Amino acid sequence: MDLLSQFDPLTNISHLQSQLNSETQPAQDFIDSPLDSFLDSPSPIQLNIDLIDQFIDAPVLSLNLKALINSLNQYTDLQFYTDGSLQKDPTFIDSMGLGWICANNEALIFSTSTILWSSSIKAEMMAVLTVLLTVLARAKLTIYTDSAATIDGMAKIHNFSKLSVRKREKIPNFPIWMTIAYVMDVLNLTVKMVKVKAHSGDRLNEKADQLAKAAAFSSLRLNLNYTNLLGLNLVLACDHLIVEASSRRCIKKLSDA
Repeated sequence: MDLLSQFDPLTNISHLQSQLNSETQPAQDFIDSPLDSFLDSPSPIQLNIDLIDQFIDAPVLSLNLKALINSLNQYTDLQFYTDGSLQKDPTFIDSMGLGWICANNEALIFSTSTILWSSSIKAEMMAVLTVLLTVLARAKLTIYTDSAATIDGMAKIHNFSKLSVRKREKIPNFPIWMTIAYVMDVLNLTVKMVKVKAHSGDRLNEKADQLAKAAAFSSLRLNLNYTNLLGLNLVLACDHLIVEASSRRCIKKLSDA
């Protein structure tokens, strides 16, 4: 029960307070800006804000993403470099860092961490998801990544919602794929994925890699609220931790054990 809460000292390193202060600043700037005056009225970014509130279960990270929406909406042809990093910890639990940078304005970056059901592909997918949440409806964007598995999954994303529940559950990280598919559909996004060779000297790819690695053990935890996802009518949970794997396979493993 203690693992996922972003406020729990076990999941956040001792210098969390300094991290919290630094990450809160852009969020506070967002709150203090003229933007807050029309958050309560219809606006181009309201759909994104609703999606963030629907899925992101981490208050400070939620505010940071909302602040990025306002900064990104001035660009029409958006380009992002994303990366994820799986960091092993023999003394505790593995952690995943994820980060991205906007090529249109390199000052616009985002990074965070997540835990449980750890894999490098999950970190990469979460990076892509956070990008999609910050771009306005009907946007066209290009995402550069060194993850071939993420590119392959994104190529099949439009067929994902057509699969039966049983077939979906056989796909690793299916709740995240469902969330990505839902966000793309709601925002009507056109996404082009481009493969970048890892550690090949690409400056922005290297910077995204550094952001992801640095965030793994030092950033606030990103938690997704899958129960707000249409089409996911039932989730298995143990001690309030949602099982992000096939319920059928999970129960079979428990029975076998």
